[in-house]
Amino acid sequence: MNYFASEILHNVVDISKNYNIDIIIVDNSCDEKELFNLETNFKDIKIVFNKNNVGFGSGCYIGTEEAKKHANYDNFLFVNPDISEVNLAKISEALEEFGQDQKAAYFQPLILDNRENNSILGIIEASDIKVVLLYTFIKKIFTSLEQYVLYARELNKNKTNIYIPSGAFFIVKADVLNRIGGFPRDTFLYFEEWLFAYRVKKLGMYGYIDASLKVHHEIGYSTGLQYGAGSAKMLRYRKQAFEIAVEKIITSSIASFGLKLIVKLDSYVRLAILNLKKVKK
Repeated sequence: MNYFASEILHNVVDISKNYNIDIIIVDNSCDEKELFNLETNFKDIKIVFNKNNVGFGSGCYIGTEEAKKHANYDNFLFVNPDISEVNLAKISEALEEFGQDQKAAYFQPLILDNRENNSILGIIEASDIKVVLLYTFIKKIFTSLEQYVLYARELNKNKTNIYIPSGAFFIVKADVLNRIGGFPRDTFLYFEEWLFAYRVKKLGMYGYIDASLKVHHEIGYSTGLQYGAGSAKMLRYRKQAFEIAVEKIITSSIASFGLKLIVKLDSYVRLAILNLKKVKK
C-alpha cells in the first residue's frame, strides 16, 4: 500500500529482487507527482493507481484481487509503506513452517518502531468486548486490561500466539483470505486487523508472532503524524471505523449499543486532549 511514500518503498522492493516474490503496489495518493515517481522508479512492478483514496482495507483487497489475475499464490504479504529493514531471507525460511501448520492462518515478525521494546505488537487472545475497551480510555482506568496487550519487551520465545496482528506487516494464507471473503474493506482506515482476526477466529484458526524475525516500522512517514500526535481528521476516521467494527463483531444488540456509547465518549476525550495540546503549543 502506498500513500505518498514512494521514497521509502525501495526499502521493501530492493531487497525482494533475489526472491521469488511478485510485488503489487496499490497507490492511494491520487497525485500526479507521486504517480510519476512510482512509474519512474518501479518500472518492472505492477502498480494499481486508484482514482480515489479507497483506504487501507479496500486497497489491500484490490491488490489481492489484482494478484489473482496473474497467478495462484500460497500466501499474501501485506506491507504498510512505512516499513523498513526487512530480512526476507529469514522470512522465506519461516514460510515453510507456516505452511505446514494447518491451523495457522497468519503470522507476523517482531515489528519495532521508535518505541523499541515498548512497541505494541498486537493483542493476545481476549473477548471482543475486552478488545473494544482496550482501544479506549477505559484501559487507563482498568489497568488489568493491559495483560492482553503484547509489547516487544515481553516476548521471551520465538513463537507467540496472537489474536489481532499489527497491520504494518503480516503474511496470510491465500486460502484463508478466500474463505473470509477477502481482506476486510468495511472501514476506510483503522480496525481492519480486528475485523480480519475475528473472521479468522470463526474458522477455528489462529495467528502468531515469530520473534526471530524483525522489521522496523517508521511510524507516521506516510501520514506525517508521529505516534500519539493524531489529528482531528484521523480521529474522525478512527471513530467511524470503530463504530463499524463494533457493529460487525459484537453480536449482542445491548452490548453493541453500550460499547458504541463508550466509543463516542472515547473520541470526544481524544479530541479534547488533541485540542489541549494545540493550546499549549
